[in-house]
Amino acid sequence: MSMRRILTLALAVSLCAIAPGQNLIYLYTGLSQSDSFGGSVAGAGDANGDGTPDYIIGAPFVDGFGTNAGAAYLYSGNGGGLIRQFDGAAANVRLGAKVAGGADVDGDGTPDQAAAGPGATTGGLTNSGQVIVYSGATGAQLYNITGPVGFSTFGEALALGDVNNDNRADIIIGAWNENFGTGAVYVYSGANGAQLYSWPGPSSGSRWGYDVDYCGDLDGDGFGEVVVGNNAAGQAPVVYDGATGNVMFTLNGPASLGWAVAGLGDVTGDGINDIAASAPGLFLAVDIIQVHSGADGSLVRSIQRDPLWIGFGRSLEPCGDLDFDTVPDLLAGSDFTALNGNRCGAMHAISGATGDIIYTIYGQLLQQWYGTSIGDVGDLNGDGTTDLIVGAQNEAAGRGAVRLVSGYLAAGAWADNAHMGTGCGVTPSPLLNVNPLPALGTALTTTIFRAPAGQAGFLFMDLDWPQRLNLGGGCSTHLNLARIAQWITFPVVTNASGTWSFPYTMPNDPALTGFPLTMQAVFPGGSTPVGLDMTNSHFSRLGQ
Repeated sequence: MSMRRILTLALAVSLCAIAPGQNLIYLYTGLSQSDSFGGSVAGAGDANGDGTPDYIIGAPFVDGFGTNAGAAYLYSGNGGGLIRQFDGAAANVRLGAKVAGGADVDGDGTPDQAAAGPGATTGGLTNSGQVIVYSGATGAQLYNITGPVGFSTFGEALALGDVNNDNRADIIIGAWNENFGTGAVYVYSGANGAQLYSWPGPSSGSRWGYDVDYCGDLDGDGFGEVVVGNNAAGQAPVVYDGATGNVMFTLNGPASLGWAVAGLGDVTGDGINDIAASAPGLFLAVDIIQVHSGADGSLVRSIQRDPLWIGFGRSLEPCGDLDFDTVPDLLAGSDFTALNGNRCGAMHAISGATGDIIYTIYGQLLQQWYGTSIGDVGDLNGDGTTDLIVGAQNEAAGRGAVRLVSGYLAAGAWADNAHMGTGCGVTPSPLLNVNPLPALGTALTTTIFRAPAGQAGFLFMDLDWPQRLNLGGGCSTHLNLARIAQWITFPVVTNASGTWSFPYTMPNDPALTGFPLTMQAVFPGGSTPVGLDMTNSHFSRLGQ
């Protein structure tokens, strides 16, 4: 009996015993080509007071009040409807190039939002940039903060948080191109809009303020700290003291560390928030994310990328607890990844406790740029786990798209594909992939590659949700060992390139919608403690 026939029968027979699973929560697509909808995303807190968190999405190249005027959109997490739209006032403002939210600036108890227009010309200064802060309660402008010099990219980095300990969120703005690429970072009071701090770049070309984030209070004095990154070799990111404005400590690491920075929760268990910074090397095999102690800036761990993850860490954000170990986690994007087509992109959920990959969601479309922007929006679907927002800025001929997905088991579309963990054994580790998404009636291909050449092994399929088990030596499985008697086992033999693939068509039966399938391949004789070379686990959920 063929693999296709066996799989079809197994799915049909076992369906009655399996509960339906998680789904894509919301999907949005830009209206016009080159809108870049989803170029920036952020959680907005509960802006409309309905008890469900909301979110804001930027589309910097929308042609509203002029070409590339840009726009930002505040959406309800309860139903997905538009709460309000913020428009760039003139051509080339590019409002929405960066958005931020989820913090109360005006002290009314409702979280507010901010959107940057780095192309705005203000006070006669060309491209001086602006950041507009909006009331979460009414949508009215609270502040329109303009850049002090022209051509500065003022606002391309943006964060909110209470720096000066007055119980109002302040506005943190990066302008990496100020003074011909020296860069600068500014902090403005949420209480009155006055400038609190100005931190110029340390040297010409340092691109200071390429990214910024709020860290919370790291030294126990009640004032919030700020981490500032750059993308210039030889310039390490630093953390500034919210009370004095002085440098608190430096985050040392490889060249270009600081392309993206993120203030994390407490991942080390010392009661102090920690910090992440990335050095995405793009086509060089040096992409790395580092986690640093919020107590003194010392290195906690380095997270290396898989060779597939090109641009690992180009986007980097803190996240709530996704793997149920009570430790906050982090998110990273690698929008140059090309597993399912050139620059399809990927989003990675990473354990804050260990640095292990919890899961990876790959883009499914050529030039999709999945993972351009990422964020934690809070629990939208009431399952007790924070949910995620993922932008794909170039999807649909540059229209862009944004997906709100379940954090419990993140999904790329109505049908789900997720790489759970990573493989182990040979380097780089074997990889198991299913493409395209497992929609009903769709022709799919299951592929194993980077496995030992000419090696016999087994592909195990479990008709159940993934359940992680650490096997030691960097090896893990997400197959349910309690169901081993129900696993479906297929012999595989790789070719001379270490590859094995099998094409098949998914049954076009609506009754199969929501059906889960977890699989993993193993090859005996590996050097790991379990004596196996193993692929990542792969989870699919059938959809429409």
